[in-house]
Amino acid sequence: MSRLREREDRGHVGWQWDAGPVFVGEDGRKWAIQYGRATRYLEELAQLAKLHHEHETCKSNIHTLKAMQDLEARLDVENTG
Repeated sequence: MSRLREREDRGHVGWQWDAGPVFVGEDGRKWAIQYGRATRYLEELAQLAKLHHEHETCKSNIHTLKAMQDLEARLDVENTG
């Protein structure tokens, strides 16, 4: 969201973010603000989902690396013993 501005749409005064629908009527500004908040929350949720996915990938990689390290340690013991 960028800027909230007042504009006329088909003969009605309304409120609109730079990108988004026009909210008309007495409560148009209030609804436009709610729309902006909801859009921001959705963007934040999408970012959280992406971070969670990256976190799970890192945990999986760590688990794999630890298993490889354990296997390497066992092979070293077998080769030296």
